[in-house]
Amino acid sequence: SWRQPENLAYLKNILKNETPMETWEFTRADVLAIQEWITEDGNGNWKLGQEANQAFLAKFAHCKK
Repeated sequence: SWRQPENLAYLKNILKNETPMETWEFTRADVLAIQEWITEDGNGNWKLGQEANQAFLAKFAHCKK
């Protein structure tokens, strides 16, 4: 649990880090495509979970700089 002292200390340290691990750039068209993709099963039906995360990375990898 993050409430354990060692985990909380680690989390606080990580959150202080302002150096980005990677940079992404999204055009207006990218944002619209992402919105359409993430709710393609209808408004309010958001893609969730690790599988959705992996699918997002595959589908929109071109935005990663």
